[in-house]
Amino acid sequence: MSSTFGVRGPVPDDSVFATDDHSVAELVIAGVRNVLLEGGDLGRSLGINAPPPERGGQCVLCAVDVIDIRAISAAGDDRRFVAASTLSFGRWGSGVDFITSTGFLDGLEICPRSHPGDGMLDRLAVAPGLSFRRRVAIRRRMRSGSHLPHPALSVFRSTAFILRGPRKLTVDGVPRGVFTELQCNVRPSALVIAIPLGMD
Repeated sequence: MSSTFGVRGPVPDDSVFATDDHSVAELVIAGVRNVLLEGGDLGRSLGINAPPPERGGQCVLCAVDVIDIRAISAAGDDRRFVAASTLSFGRWGSGVDFITSTGFLDGLEICPRSHPGDGMLDRLAVAPGLSFRRRVAIRRRMRSGSHLPHPALSVFRSTAFILRGPRKLTVDGVPRGVFTELQCNVRPSALVIAIPLGMD
């Protein structure tokens, strides 16, 4: 992706190392702008397959989006989260929505047309009531991004989504609790990932 996305330049001196999507989101919350990323679904979407570049060296700088999340519980608790890649709201057996800025979830290509820096969010809605066998078949095809189109799956694109539960929320692989309402907004170009040269 770096051949058509990002600009060549020096690794910023204030870059902070991150190992996965959750640690990237924590850095965003802390106000960090420049990140050296080792892995995770965000890294996969950027084609990262090598160690981060050294500070002072040259790299490809890619400005990527994150997802700002406001989650409201049945008790009225108002929680805020950030996703660097993907969140899930619900469960496979009873209906689940995935909202992503990268298109990936645990290595599965859930939204093949997603781009980490296009200022848009992608939502994959999985209908409730799927048999275990159909769920397994869909997940198997997600490994290659070939699960779409499918009558039990719907895809939407927007800069914001509102979802209602109650459902279980998981953000970048971390369970966050059960919430009755979810408000998701894209934050365009929220951080810059330094990618090693020679990966394009």
